[in-house]
Formats: sequence, C-alpha cells, structure tokens
Amino acid sequence: MALDDSLDEHETGDPAEAAFDRLRDELLAGQDSVAAELKRLDCSETLGVIVQRLQAIEDHPALSMTPQQYGQALRAASEAVEKRAEQQFYGVIQGLDAVARDLKGRLAGARARHRQNWLLTIGAATGMVVGMGLWVGLSGPLARALPASWAAPEKMAAATLGMDGWSAGQRLMHWASPPGFQLAVQGDRLARANREALAKCEAAAQSSGQAQRCVLTVPPDGS
Repeated sequence: MALDDSLDEHETGDPAEAAFDRLRDELLAGQDSVAAELKRLDCSETLGVIVQRLQAIEDHPALSMTPQQYGQALRAASEAVEKRAEQQFYGVIQGLDAVARDLKGRLAGARARHRQNWLLTIGAATGMVVGMGLWVGLSGPLARALPASWAAPEKMAAATLGMDGWSAGQRLMHWASPPGFQLAVQGDRLARANREALAKCEAAAQSSGQAQRCVLTVPPDGS
C-alpha cells in the first residue's frame, strides 16, 4: 500500500494528498496493533473482581429493603435520635436544677448565719447594757450590806476611780465640797508645819486640863 501511494505520489505529484495518504496508513496500522494487543491481554481477572464487587453490592441488606422498610428504619433512627436528645436535655435541666438548689441552700445558710451573728451582736450589746445597769443599781447596796471591816464600798470607790484609797478620798472630798476640801488642805499644811508646837500645846492642855494658846507658823502657799 505504501508502494502504491509512493507511485501515486510520483504520478500525481500532489504533496498534500501524499501526506494525507501516509497519515491514513499510519492510523490503520495503529488500529491493527491495538486490536492485536487487546486480543493478547487477559481481562478475565479484572472482570472477576468487578463481578465480585457488584455481587457484594447486590447482596447488601439495604438493596433488599422495600420502601416501607426504608421508612420504618428512618422513623426508628429519628425516634432514637430524638429520645437521646431528650434524655440529654433532661439531664442538663436536672444538673441546672441541682446547681440552683445548691446555690439556694448556700444563700439561705449565709442569711441564717448573718442573722445569727446579728442576733448575737444585739444580745451581747443588750447584755452589756443590762449588766452595767445592774452593776450601778445593785453594787452599792450589796457593798453596804457586807461587814464594815471589809471596807467594800471604799475599795469599790477606789477601784472605780483607779486610785489608791487616799487619793480617791481626796478626789471625793473635792467633788463633794471644794471649799471644805480647801480648808482641809490648809489645816493639813499648818499641822505639818507646826507639828512640834502643836505636840507641846496638846501635852500642856492634857496636863493642866485647860485650853492652851499656841504660837503657829503659817507657811506660804505651795510650801
């Protein structure tokens, strides 16, 4: 065929027609070689695998189900999902309710403790006021009811003023009568300054049985 084409090309002398003829011959040759290769290949193994896969698909339970069975399966799956979601929802609600009850209990306990503390504070303050009132009202009569040798009122007065007995007495005398307390201070100062003279006069008065005149020295203030 190539020889004939070459002869035709020499006879006709048309290069385009000659090129087309050569391309046609090459395509025909390639087709023949592909056909020969296909005949040589063994496709039985590949076809067997395909058949097995198709058989597995055909044997799948889903392909054997009717439309009614599909509907029942879908409804069952939907009901299962809804039931599970409902259970989870109720579980969350129960958890929130438990948390709310716990918080409520804690708040109630805090309020109760606060109220108890407030009542204890009021009770303590009331007890202090009542105790002070009882102390003021009853301490005097109770102290005076004790034996005089115990000097309970005097000791209570000194303890209340936070002083010794002498200083507490001076303060009480000054509070009771400032002029009388001033006279007592002046008399004490004269007695201290004229202790010897007063002692001689007292001895003379005791021996004679009569009043005696004494000469006293008056010290200046602050001495």
